[in-house]
Amino acid sequence: MKAAYTRTPGLLQTLSLAAALVMGPLALEGRCQLAISEVNLVPANPAASRWIEVHNLGSTDVDLSNWGIYHASKSTSSPGTSWWAFPEGASLRAGAYLRVHWFAEIQPHTQTDYFTGKSILNFLFSLGGEELNPDRGALALLSDRSGLGTTLGSSYEDWISWGEDGYPREDLALSNGRWQAGEFVPPLSAPGSIALNLEQRYEDDFTASATAFFHDASPTPLRSNHEDVQVSDPIGWSCAIGSPNSPKLELISIPTGGNRDFGFRVRGSSGTASNQLVMIMLSSQLGDGLPIPGILECPVWIDYQVPPRIFALPSQGAGASFTDLYLPLTHVAGGFDVTAQAFLFNVPHSFFDFASSPALTISLGR
Repeated sequence: MKAAYTRTPGLLQTLSLAAALVMGPLALEGRCQLAISEVNLVPANPAASRWIEVHNLGSTDVDLSNWGIYHASKSTSSPGTSWWAFPEGASLRAGAYLRVHWFAEIQPHTQTDYFTGKSILNFLFSLGGEELNPDRGALALLSDRSGLGTTLGSSYEDWISWGEDGYPREDLALSNGRWQAGEFVPPLSAPGSIALNLEQRYEDDFTASATAFFHDASPTPLRSNHEDVQVSDPIGWSCAIGSPNSPKLELISIPTGGNRDFGFRVRGSSGTASNQLVMIMLSSQLGDGLPIPGILECPVWIDYQVPPRIFALPSQGAGASFTDLYLPLTHVAGGFDVTAQAFLFNVPHSFFDFASSPALTISLGR
C-alpha cells in the first residue's frame, strides 16, 4: 500500500502517490514530470558513493539522452559548477526511479543505476566535477545539456539547495519557478539523505520549496520515501474551558521511519504568567471521547485506559503561537500505530483553564 494522506485543516497536506500518478498528465501540464526525489549525502558506509535519485512522476516514459545533472558548490579548489550528461539511450519509465552515483568510479550502467566517473572526461566541457558536500551545495535537472541550454532558465526543470542559498545559476531555476528565493534545506550532520515528500512538492502551483524535504536516516533508494503511511482526518472536536485557546494538533514533517525531523506542533498555545503547559498524549488506539474522571473537563479522544505515553513541556514563551515537540523516528522501521491528542492547561492547574484538541491517528507501516 502506498502513502495515503488526506487534506485536513492544519495538517500536512498531501495526496496519495497512486493518485498523483493517475493525475500526472493533468497535474503536471506545462511542467516537468521529473523530480530530484532523494539525495544521499552521508552514506552509512563511508566507503559508499553519494547518490542522487530521480523520479518520473508522469504517466509517460522520458528519453534522457539530452538530459543532464548540474551541480553547484562554493568550493575554492574546484570549478564550482559541473554538468554530467545521461548516456545516449538512457530513459526513465513512468512512475520509476533511477540513481546517479555522483563522483563515483565508472561501472557499467544499468536501467536504474548510473555512475558519473571522476575524470574531467566524464563531465561536460571538461571542467571536471567534485564530490557532493553534505554541508552545502545545489543540484538541478537540466532538459538541455548543451552549452546554451545550461544558461537558459527554461532548461532548469528541478532544483534543490542545501546548507545555504545563492549558488551559481540558482537565479535560472528561480526564473523558471523551480525553487523559492532565499530557501535551502538544512545540511545533514548524521548518516542519511535529504528526501522529498513528492506530494507536498507539488501542492502549491508546482513551486518547489525547501519545506518539502526532510532528513531521512534510513534512505529508500529506487522507491517511495514514505511507503505504507497513513494519517487520518482529525477525530472529535476541540474544547476550551476558561482562559486557554483551543489547540490544534499538527504534524511536523511526515511520519516516515528514519525521519529525524518528525514531531508534533500544537497551535494555539501561548506562554502566560501562570506557566502554561502543553501536554501531548500518545496511545495505541482511539478512546470514546469521555473526560478522564476527576482530572480533565474536556473529551479525551485517545484511549487513556491503555497506558499512554505522555509528553509535557512548557509552551514556547509569551506571544508564541505554537509549541513543537520533536520525536525523531530514526529507530522506527515499521509497524508503528499511534493516536495523539494535545492538551493545554496552566500551572497551578484548575478545572477552569483547560483545553484539548481533536485527535490524530497515524499508521507507519514501513
